[in-house]
This record gives sequence, C-alpha cells and structure tokens, in this order.
Amino acid sequence: MFDQYPNQSRWGAGAAGVDRAAFDEGLRKHMLRVYNFMMLGLGVTGLVALFVASTPALYVPI
Repeated sequence: MFDQYPNQSRWGAGAAGVDRAAFDEGLRKHMLRVYNFMMLGLGVTGLVALFVASTPALYVPI
C-alpha cells in the first residue's frame, strides 16, 4: 500500500541525541534575550519621544 507520509514516524530524527529539556532551556534563554532587547528598544523609543515632545524646536516642525 502507498504510504502518504513516509517520514511521519521519524519526526525529529535530525535532532536525535538532543535532550528535550536542554532544547527547551536554550529556547527559553534565547526568547528572554529577545524580549529584553525589545523592552530596551521600547524604553529608548519612549525616552526619545519624551525628549522630542519636551523640546519645541523639535516638535513644531513635525
């Protein structure tokens, strides 16, 4: 009989030997780093907006 999904039982075979907990920990560290950079970017954006809003010479032309 024709097997429509021949590799279905070998899902994740390329990551053999990698512990699931170690992978999850690495992913968590990466995402925390990404979120920290996003928070830093939002903070810098807020400070620049506050500076521009408090300086008439900058916000009047806008």
